[in-house]
Amino acid sequence: MLQFHDALTAEWACGYDLACRIVLDRETALDVTQEAICRALRHERTYDAERPLRPWFLTIVRNVALNELRRPRCTYELFDRAAPGTTLDQVVDREECAAVLRAFAGLRPVHRRALQLKSRGYQYHEIARDLGIPIGTAQAFVHRARLKLRDLTDPAAAKGAASKRRGALRDTSQARASGVSRAGRRGSR
Repeated sequence: MLQFHDALTAEWACGYDLACRIVLDRETALDVTQEAICRALRHERTYDAERPLRPWFLTIVRNVALNELRRPRCTYELFDRAAPGTTLDQVVDREECAAVLRAFAGLRPVHRRALQLKSRGYQYHEIARDLGIPIGTAQAFVHRARLKLRDLTDPAAAKGAASKRRGALRDTSQARASGVSRAGRRGSR
């Protein structure tokens, strides 16, 4: 029994690394690894000592991490009725805030975390360090989170932005088809 515990403790770092790669958040990875250790200890009797411990333990870590990603995220309790004396502007503000909170809760966890950090004044290199990702990926995560929030909270703006992107793509493809380069001259590439 003591030998199993020592071997399991030795595999903790590998389990944590795997959890980090799956959930993309260090705090959540710590929770995942701790839960995996608890499950491994609970099911110690089912472990076949003739087989290597690492694959068995990493399978538990993977399953716990995937379950964590599937778990519903933040829920916000919203009230349906306005308090007496509430003005229309206050009701509208509350509804807009509720829409933003719902949209924020619907973001991918890693995008939500990147946007949280950016809104708290973190620089991109700090976000990248906190999430354990490259700086360019941190910038992309913040950008995607902002776009998704805009799409979910203001469908009209999202529709306009999408048509602008399609229009720009159409103009570019038409220019290429006619042989006009970016500089506007024919055939000079």
